[in-house]
Amino acid sequence: MSTAELTPTKRSIWTISHFHLVLGLAVIVFLILAQVIDRRMITGLESDGFFAQIRGMAIALETNTFDPVAEPLYAVHLVRFFIVYPWFMAWLNGMPALIDGLLILPLLLTVALARFNNRYSVLSLLIFLLPLAFSYRTILVIVGMANLYIVLYSDQKQPWRIYLSGLLAFLSSGVTLAWLIVVLINSGQFKRQQIALYSAITILFASLIASIAQKITFFNSAPKGASKSSGILSALERNTIFMSYNTDDTKRFVAYCIVLASVTWFLVTIYKMGDKYRALLYFFLTAAASFVFEGLGPIAFLMPIAWVLSGNLVLPKPTQSKLLPQDAG
Repeated sequence: MSTAELTPTKRSIWTISHFHLVLGLAVIVFLILAQVIDRRMITGLESDGFFAQIRGMAIALETNTFDPVAEPLYAVHLVRFFIVYPWFMAWLNGMPALIDGLLILPLLLTVALARFNNRYSVLSLLIFLLPLAFSYRTILVIVGMANLYIVLYSDQKQPWRIYLSGLLAFLSSGVTLAWLIVVLINSGQFKRQQIALYSAITILFASLIASIAQKITFFNSAPKGASKSSGILSALERNTIFMSYNTDDTKRFVAYCIVLASVTWFLVTIYKMGDKYRALLYFFLTAAASFVFEGLGPIAFLMPIAWVLSGNLVLPKPTQSKLLPQDAG
């Protein structure tokens, strides 16, 4: 037998796996559909509350009327404005929807390239289909919670994923609350990033307090007849399920009830899996807390739910108490 036969063949660094071929196809299809259906981050519609926030902040900065002391929520809107600033400029300059798709693509790839037990999951490519059903703002919070799940329950422990998830959580008060609870519960895994992480927690907590104060003020000052209660009780009455019931929107009410029943089944299933999965149960229970604020909170957990149901889960070892600062990839 020759020496050549005994020498193992080196794998070329240019070898492309079947997964990467499918990934490339998914990216192309996503960009084409984004252009065809004219999917954008900034809609320009007066009925879009998020657009109203961004436009209001742009006007405040342009007219030098930005005053976070008089209106603390301005500081929250400012961060949101800078997060979506590239998309805002694309809308302002009349760029095609394809540009919006290209701008969000790197964020989608952080989810699509997640690895579990050192393997990619085809199910992760679902992230390219979700923009067909949800707004880009919703997609950003989905990407945020997906990256937090990746840090906790996958092979990839890069610290930048924590900060990316916290930044994107800023786009929703409900998701901010969920992010804070999850990170605090799992704080033992982040000991090497304590200073930076606790700084992020402080900022997010301050933004959450400002949002809560604004919501309570709004609900207390709501017109008579809009709600039978005030403050927090009024906020609960304006929850998506209650609102669809009170407005006789039967289809939406039934749909929300089905989703709620499915989530309840999902949580009960995890609970029955035993103490080993208790931290995972707490992760998804935060969706219930975020649901108090708005419907966007639970939607942010779509990718983690899909991953758990398909077995894409790497539980941390019982002795694991810190996040590895360097990960192979």
